Amino acid sequence: MVEAEALGLQREFPQVGPEAVLGLEVNPYAAELARVSVWIGHIQWARRHGYLIWLGIQAWLAKPESPHPTATGTVQGVPSLLHGVRVGFLTEITNPKAIAFFLGLFAAAVPATTPLWAKLAVLLVGGVFEVAWYTVVSFVLSSGPMRAGYQRIRRTVDHVLGTLLIALGLKVALDAR
Repeated sequence: MVEAEALGLQREFPQVGPEAVLGLEVNPYAAELARVSVWIGHIQWARRHGYLIWLGIQAWLAKPESPHPTATGTVQGVPSLLHGVRVGFLTEITNPKAIAFFLGLFAAAVPATTPLWAKLAVLLVGGVFEVAWYTVVSFVLSSGPMRAGYQRIRRTVDHVLGTLLIALGLKVALDAR
């Protein structure tokens, strides 16, 4: 683009329009290249914008599950508490968004001149709060009455969430054009 300015042309992103395909009707190689390019562009568009739409459709098509054992009162074969803690810990510790959030918060809230012991204390207290919060949430949401209540409204929640995801995906896709 800088070279274009040196030649006296305006500095702008190249625009692609119908004039770019002039002559494709006489050059089969160029026509095939254009077809492949359009196909690749469609895949890129779908990858960028279609995922939210796909998630929304999946939410709409989700089949109702059989009630969780704790929702029906027949607890058999439910994973142990240790298994739940282990899976939850591994999920949270490997979540890049959570890591980025806490690193950003830590960097913004704790000055560089803070002693190491204070930085470690902040990390420890943050970790304790995090574990406490997720423990409370998991116990509340996994209780029998909460699970049974969710099972009653699950289809509605799936449909509302699916509709919102489809709408958001369409908005993002149309805004990107």
